[in-house]
Amino acid sequence: MCAQTSSPAIRTQADGYPGIPIIGRQELNEYRKKNILLRGDNLPLDKIRKLKGVISLEEYRGEYLVKIESLDIADSIFKIVKDYNITKYDVTEPTLNEIFIEKVGANND
Repeated sequence: MCAQTSSPAIRTQADGYPGIPIIGRQELNEYRKKNILLRGDNLPLDKIRKLKGVISLEEYRGEYLVKIESLDIADSIFKIVKDYNITKYDVTEPTLNEIFIEKVGANND
């Protein structure tokens, strides 16, 4: 049996584990394919950052992590970088940690 918390997408188990969020299949599907990992030479990072739908662009482990609002923006980003020397263009899923932090918040007291 589940009890509702302040976020309808996050539920807690009422039988012995109160306060432990459960992320369901629906929530996972909502977050699919919202990161792009890029690697390449002299990429037009400012142009990518300015695109509507780009949430952030950060350097991440020798690559660039582009967080996007929806999969629709991925095609626009590819059109920008396709003429550059790109060695990686990978549309990926956010980690469970990213989903958890967005749903519950970084400081869940």
